[in-house]
Amino acid sequence: TLFRSIESALEMYYADNNRYPAYLEELAPNYLPSSMLNSPSGPNYTYTTNPNKSSFTLCPQTANTEKLDCVTSRINPQ
Repeated sequence: TLFRSIESALEMYYADNNRYPAYLEELAPNYLPSSMLNSPSGPNYTYTTNPNKSSFTLCPQTANTEKLDCVTSRINPQ
């Protein structure tokens, strides 16, 4: 799914840059095609990072979104 693709792209970005991007748009074009992030008919996401960009939370924006639908970074900063 697009949601899992974004999650994977965030982890790849972190592996290459030792931080998460400030905005999802930073994933294009190296980690995801910009068309996947800018589709007007596609789902919207809420993406936040902590101040030093060492963790993130990604949530789909839907009427029924619950915290269980969100993912957080899997990499534990040292």
